[in-house]
Amino acid sequence: MKVIYNRLKQSNSPYLLQHAENPVDWYEWRDEAFARAAAEDKPVFLSIGYATCHWCHVMAHESFADPAVAAVLNRDFVAIKVDREERPDLDDQYMTVSQLLTGSGGWPLNLFLTPNRLPFYATTYLPKTPRSGSIGFIQLLERIAAAWHEQRAQILSSCASICEDLQRLSVPLAGDLPGPALQQQAFLQLQQLYDHEAGGFGQGHKFPMPVNLQFLLRVWRRQGDQSALSMVTHTLRRMADGGIHDQLGGGFHRYTVDRFWLEPHFEKMLYDQALLAYAYLEAFQATGQHDLLAVAEAIFGYLERDLLAPGGAFFCAEDADSAGEEGQFYIWTPAQIAGVLGEEDGSMACQIWGVTAAGNFAGRNILHRPVNLDQVAGERGIPVAVLQQQMVFWQQQLLADRSRRLRPLRDEKILTEWNGLAIAALAKGYAVTGQENYLRLASQALAFLIRTMVQPDGRLMRRWYQDDLAIPALLDDYAALLWGIVELHQATLAPEYLTSACHWAGELTRLFLLPSGANSAVAVDAEQLLVTNATASDGVIPPGNALAAASFLRLAAITREESYAEIGKGILRAFAGSMTKQPAAYLGLWLTHDYLWEPAPVVSVHGAPDRDLRSWIKAAATTFSPGLVLRVDDSISAQQGALLCSGQACRADLPEEVLLQSALDELWTIK
Repeated sequence: MKVIYNRLKQSNSPYLLQHAENPVDWYEWRDEAFARAAAEDKPVFLSIGYATCHWCHVMAHESFADPAVAAVLNRDFVAIKVDREERPDLDDQYMTVSQLLTGSGGWPLNLFLTPNRLPFYATTYLPKTPRSGSIGFIQLLERIAAAWHEQRAQILSSCASICEDLQRLSVPLAGDLPGPALQQQAFLQLQQLYDHEAGGFGQGHKFPMPVNLQFLLRVWRRQGDQSALSMVTHTLRRMADGGIHDQLGGGFHRYTVDRFWLEPHFEKMLYDQALLAYAYLEAFQATGQHDLLAVAEAIFGYLERDLLAPGGAFFCAEDADSAGEEGQFYIWTPAQIAGVLGEEDGSMACQIWGVTAAGNFAGRNILHRPVNLDQVAGERGIPVAVLQQQMVFWQQQLLADRSRRLRPLRDEKILTEWNGLAIAALAKGYAVTGQENYLRLASQALAFLIRTMVQPDGRLMRRWYQDDLAIPALLDDYAALLWGIVELHQATLAPEYLTSACHWAGELTRLFLLPSGANSAVAVDAEQLLVTNATASDGVIPPGNALAAASFLRLAAITREESYAEIGKGILRAFAGSMTKQPAAYLGLWLTHDYLWEPAPVVSVHGAPDRDLRSWIKAAATTFSPGLVLRVDDSISAQQGALLCSGQACRADLPEEVLLQSALDELWTIK
């Protein structure tokens, strides 16, 4: 049977290509689509999703691939598909609309717009026909089409009201730089949300939210509050033991549908890997506990094995589904385990990873760690160290066997933003461990971005896929790239990275900085949306304004260029009123205050051309020192070694690396 494609066949988005065989007459987000809607006096149906989204697949199969649904859509609407990962600016704006209208959001995100792009109705996944009290999608389409012709005045009135609310939410509340007392309020709010039994925050679905944990580490470091540190280590260990963590291949799934981190939606996203690796590295710095470091190293192993692109950058994600079934790649039965490891070892492995005959997911098992290894070792009469060695061997065997299964789809587009986050994490990993491979991976990824994602006129782009470069980079792209480059500089003190960071800081300012001091989500030379959006509240990915503020303040300390400090402080002032109103909603900005509050250590080292600075960098990274900045200063003699300053006080008697480490430890014992 001949396949008939719609116009998405011409797209270069992996997600849009998934819909190229739909009978729906899809458009990409183009002026052409809205012009047709205006000419034919039809509303626009806008559907936003992404390539590895489970419920997007479900709705695509149930509705968008169905001729009956397509007939209604094609007759009464102009239909537009958007990849949220390519256009997070559109997704953020219309997700805010969904939250305004329904109190919630999610993907697929489905909206109805006027031909001039004004939204008036929003929903997420709907079944094709009514189910369990939910309206069916066809039924909704028919009601919207009727309302468009019969209740136009009410729809336009609703649009005006929604746009007023959008405008109000897009403008941050400014104020004076907030101090530690307000930070304490944010801490108290997190304490109230903390799940003392399972770790994490809230009692339902669990998202990792590394920014929460990084904030708590800073509360512990600055205030000496051991409860903050316990919340971090307890959460990180519960996550590492849970089904959200791939026990064989490393890396983390997006979130779990339960509070105990057991049952995930099985997508694996590059940004989660980067942010969680960074959080585990900071927790290792704070505690010296190597089990936390091992999780970060396993994440890096997953990135290199499964997400590394031929050119050196990293692909976006892996799907939750394989062969049309969610999680099939990851789940096991006792018989499958025994078939790989043998009966005796298989029995022990099943005990360790919670594999039972009854199963915990569709009759099979998501691997997790429900038991204490000391207990298992005692019951089996073997030393814990021997058991741990056996586990490594079992993991290798099971991973090799799993690799022969049908793999989930890999989304092979490359995004500047997510690669910037990965570069930052890998650079941090190199600084903490000295593992040259992490530096190689980070520098290769950066080289790809600079070589491939920058147009001849110097304009950075957001997305690359199969040699197609598209979409002018957004604030989040510039900010994440800048953060990654600054991290690389701090991990190496190589001058070329500092030069590059200063260049991209200038570009970010040129394209995004607003008179308010905040940065717009969209550059001045890109498509302008319904409102000029400048936000910094926390999401699963750090807000661009928070990353930018931190990078500008770090560059100020490294270069002693006051203009950088003023830009960084200006961003914080632009959102200070919003932070005062909702302290726990802006934890990413609270991390930025590391570079303003004492002790904010600046370590200057002598930088002769032939001098190896790695031992000094490693010494500085041994201690968790929020706000730490390293800089090369040729005025310091080789005999002096390093100069440690915090506030107005400096110590110059640090000729050896071990003395620097001791001085940093001592700095944090002074309250």
